[in-house]
Amino acid sequence: MKLSKFLKDRGLFLSINLILALPIVLIMVAFKFKIELIAIIMFIWFVPLMSYILLEFNHKKKFYNEL
Repeated sequence: MKLSKFLKDRGLFLSINLILALPIVLIMVAFKFKIELIAIIMFIWFVPLMSYILLEFNHKKKFYNEL
């Protein structure tokens, strides 16, 4: 299993997270949050998300390699 194919399979999940993050960023910009704070919040949002996706990919890759 390739990472690119796995990411295409998880496209809806990633799209939903991006769609949810966009209004949050826009609200923070409207309330004049510092750009550094917005970046930290998005980092806190997306690092666990990417970690989860990579761990799931690793698990599925091991499964398919054993078949």
